[in-house]
Amino acid sequence: MVTEDQSRVEDIEWEEPSSETVQKWYSELNMTPESVIDDVHLLREWLRHQPHLPNVADDKMLEIFLFQCKNSIETAKAKLEQYYVAKASMPEYFTDMDPLDAEFQQALQTVCYVTLPKLTPEGYRICVCKMFNSDVTMFRPIHLFKGALMFADMSSRHGHNNGIVIIFDLQDRTMAHVASITYPMLKNFFHCALAAFPIRMKGFHIVNAPTYTTAMITLGKSLLKDKLKKRIHAHSKGIESLAEHIPKDILPPEYGGTYPHSMTELRDLTLHLLKKHRDWFLKEANIKADLSKKKEAGKTMTAETNIFGLEGSFRKISID
Repeated sequence: MVTEDQSRVEDIEWEEPSSETVQKWYSELNMTPESVIDDVHLLREWLRHQPHLPNVADDKMLEIFLFQCKNSIETAKAKLEQYYVAKASMPEYFTDMDPLDAEFQQALQTVCYVTLPKLTPEGYRICVCKMFNSDVTMFRPIHLFKGALMFADMSSRHGHNNGIVIIFDLQDRTMAHVASITYPMLKNFFHCALAAFPIRMKGFHIVNAPTYTTAMITLGKSLLKDKLKKRIHAHSKGIESLAEHIPKDILPPEYGGTYPHSMTELRDLTLHLLKKHRDWFLKEANIKADLSKKKEAGKTMTAETNIFGLEGSFRKISID
């Protein structure tokens, strides 16, 4: 039986780029149907010869990695390795990936990365991190980051975009919320989102930021190199300036836009789409690197070893 709430979110149209638009993006990267077939075959064969990485039969996935890596086979190889090693090294984000888990659902109803259904004219997908319940006892930052990674993984693997833009809405954040987000938690999330996932980050917008969130914002900036730092926009005078960067017809009313659905409805759509792909998530949770088979400098790779091969140090992330 379909409930009224389910019917409401299922009626929201999810925009995907046309085949002509995708072809235009491919042409700009010198990707042709023939080159894609050849390069995907090379990636599949390369994976087959890596003892610690899984064999991947999903050619569409490899094509997405190739496209998001700007048609660079070597970059795609590096990102594929980082993706599968991250899934093995960070169980807090990549195990128990069940969208029907009651605690997970409650956590995302409290605060959630909500992906907006419409694409920008450039083909960018907009994500909004918003708090819906300020009760700090309901705040689970691990579930927040986990849900964001799950949706990013699902949407990037089942569709196309030309980049991601994130709006961080810090309204109703308290000192207790900020204190519950640890540096390792934030660092690992940045690793996954920026270095391991097949996405290109095009911008960050910070709105409704209380003064006491400055330390958290500074910490986040410290994890980025200058190229990404320059893509951070703080809207200190209100949300009106968001429309200078993102068309109003994409933004919901809470952010001065004309999109006909509220953030609560779009959060419910996010949860609905996660639940719709439950079987896919449960299967994907088991597809990861075997760290016992990965040798680095004559020793076995472990979860304690930095997943990007820099044991004991943290390299800033630079993503184009």
